[in-house]
Amino acid sequence: MTTETLRLPQAAEDYLARVMKELPRPLPERGRIEDELRSHLADRLEAAMGGTPEQALSRMAPPEEVARDYLAEISFEDAPLGKRVGAFLIDALAGTVVLTPIWIFLWLSFLPQLDLQPPLSYGWVLLPLLFITKMAAAVAILSVVYFPIVEAIWGRTLGKWLLGIYVTREDGRAAGWVPAILRRLSFILEIFWIDAVFALFTKRRQRAFDLVARTVVVRER
Repeated sequence: MTTETLRLPQAAEDYLARVMKELPRPLPERGRIEDELRSHLADRLEAAMGGTPEQALSRMAPPEEVARDYLAEISFEDAPLGKRVGAFLIDALAGTVVLTPIWIFLWLSFLPQLDLQPPLSYGWVLLPLLFITKMAAAVAILSVVYFPIVEAIWGRTLGKWLLGIYVTREDGRAAGWVPAILRRLSFILEIFWIDAVFALFTKRRQRAFDLVARTVVVRER
């Protein structure tokens, strides 16, 4: 029986799922690790000699520790700054394309309320301000909503996927929700450029809030 068709008791399947949750989704070795761990769990259950799956699993290390052990055997290559900048620009461009119809709809809905009679009506003064405000709102949506959600769930944005890079914790585990949110706080606090400068001087090209979140961006091999 192969590991692809091997079914484990529900308790063991739940344990396996918790371990796999700790592994980044883009990790190339993810399938191999799942097969090896499934086979190992089957052997442990068989060696339990009549004991319950819960009893056999109680002697296993916590899922987080098991994930770290597997990840410790993998060599991660930090993503170059060029790819990170390129990924951000791709995401910004994609976000602009997606949000443009919304901007146009809101803009046109607001135009009738403006006094656009020349030469110096207040409407012509408000129009550029309105456009800048909507642009800022779009950037905020991408930075505060899009980036944390997709990086927490999938480990990478569209731009990172296209350029073959993704986000992990420093020990290689999946970023998860809290680190994914923490590493984007510089956008909320409007200090992104100060935050980004740190990547020029840190060993693993981490931004300041990468250091706070203990995350890194790595290359998919």
